[in-house]
Amino acid sequence: MNSDELRKWVHDTTKETVWRDGLDGVHFDGNNIDTGDELTDWWGCSEKKRNQESLAKLFARAYSDKLCYSYELNQWLEYNGKYWAIDLSDGRSALAACINSLIAIITSEDVPEFTGRNVEEQFEKWQKNHDNWLGWMVKQNNALNQNGILTNARSFAYVPLRKFDANQWLLNCNNGTIDLKTGELHDFDPNDRLTNYID
Repeated sequence: MNSDELRKWVHDTTKETVWRDGLDGVHFDGNNIDTGDELTDWWGCSEKKRNQESLAKLFARAYSDKLCYSYELNQWLEYNGKYWAIDLSDGRSALAACINSLIAIITSEDVPEFTGRNVEEQFEKWQKNHDNWLGWMVKQNNALNQNGILTNARSFAYVPLRKFDANQWLLNCNNGTIDLKTGELHDFDPNDRLTNYID
């Protein structure tokens, strides 16, 4: 998922969006991301709320159709566009892509136009928050912090093993998924949770 896709995903899942002036992207000012749990003010939050758990929630939700975790297998699984398989990078490739996309969003953020009194003070506050976010996000892209984020993300990305290959009548082929009951062919779908594939 590149920065534009992540930006669109966050926009689509934001309940009530208040964009900063001049920003065509992701920057929350007191909004919630509708993840089914409390991920409040994530982008514009205080340093106290800026933690690996909140980043793990965002990561797990944003990549839910591409990556999930199995406690039964003690493995991350990735969807390769046709079927689910063990992720050989153990979630690290997707997490690095997510963090790099967030860094790209932060660095491409336009400076808003401040009006009224204390324009200089408003700018300094914005600049400090922006620089703090960027510095914090860059620090997350090392092995130690990635381990912490991925550990936190497991519970948010967990899919029980029984959900995979639950429909015995679905079979993945080279050109799509066949419903063996009806003979119908349909497009590959990560929600089918199939791990089988016949070339």
